[in-house]
Amino acid sequence: MSTRYLLNRLEKVEERMFPKRDDGTLTLEELCRAIWRQNRKGLEKITSGEYCSLRHFIRQFEREDSLDASRTRMGTSFRNSEARVAALEEATQKAEHRK
Repeated sequence: MSTRYLLNRLEKVEERMFPKRDDGTLTLEELCRAIWRQNRKGLEKITSGEYCSLRHFIRQFEREDSLDASRTRMGTSFRNSEARVAALEEATQKAEHRK
């Protein structure tokens, strides 16, 4: 196999796994996160309905903000996305375990 062939295959895999979205679309989570960053009370009001499943995002954003704040207080850089995902999973497991 040539290097060119491997690079082409890697590019195709990358495109499949991480599609470029330059058409201006957002996921629902990204939209909720933008609202959360600008106006937390507004998002809480939007999701205050009895059967609104968007409340899941509020709990997620609160956990992320809490983790970021605790990492900042400890003086630890928390920019690594893999570490962030692991910490979020750990916090979720602990929260579920307490129930």
